[in-house]
Amino acid sequence: MKQFATIRLNGKSNSQVLVELVSGREPGTVFTHGELAEALGDGVERVFDINAVRQAVYDANKRLLREHSRILRAVTGVGYAIAFAKDHQELAIHRNRKSNRQLKWALDTLQHVRLDELTEQQRLVHMAQQVVNTELIQHNRRVLKRQQQHATLIAGLTHRVEQVEAKVAVQK
Repeated sequence: MKQFATIRLNGKSNSQVLVELVSGREPGTVFTHGELAEALGDGVERVFDINAVRQAVYDANKRLLREHSRILRAVTGVGYAIAFAKDHQELAIHRNRKSNRQLKWALDTLQHVRLDELTEQQRLVHMAQQVVNTELIQHNRRVLKRQQQHATLIAGLTHRVEQVEAKVAVQK
């Protein structure tokens, strides 16, 4: 069997199955690992363990974002829930932090190499890549700092709006 061959008789991929399951539902709807595994296992002989479900959710999230402006977020010990629109910024910041950790790991890999085992040309390319990674990390730090500042400002404004709305509701 080819690695990317469709395994369902109806021709649907794992991603399509989850997108169809989730797409009409309201934010906050929770899907257990079992429910997702059952939906993914319908029409196939394969058993979907937690890791297979996680991979299917990862793939489906790309389509859910593009096609429905929705994303599934992990609910520890339960499964996944459809994120509220207000949670997307927090999820983006989390992804940015993860990407920054990956960039740091890449830089660490570049910094700890036996340069004497490289040719002069390889050393030059290696050092140039190290400079590029250093700049990417610094740029990401600045962006993350701005995102956090914006999130703080937005949270403050949201709190003030809620206070004003509560006062107006009491006055009615």
